[in-house]
Amino acid sequence: GVPEAEASAEFLLAAALGSRSRGMLSALAEEPLAPPAARQFGEMVGERLARKPVQYIIGEWSFLELNLLVRAPVLVPRPE
Repeated sequence: GVPEAEASAEFLLAAALGSRSRGMLSALAEEPLAPPAARQFGEMVGERLARKPVQYIIGEWSFLELNLLVRAPVLVPRPE
């Protein structure tokens, strides 16, 4: 399996829906996923199953109130 699979899926789904926040997912829980977002989410999940970091898949990550563009080979920002 993928480490932190649930959190990964939430981040990827939020990104496919055009948001940076997982918090908005509960508000949209009853809404059907539009075909373009579903397709993008499926592609993102495929990349995650191949162990690609979520940050590289999304292409950006929040760190200390900064929104950073992230891609390989850049190290993923971590709070440690």
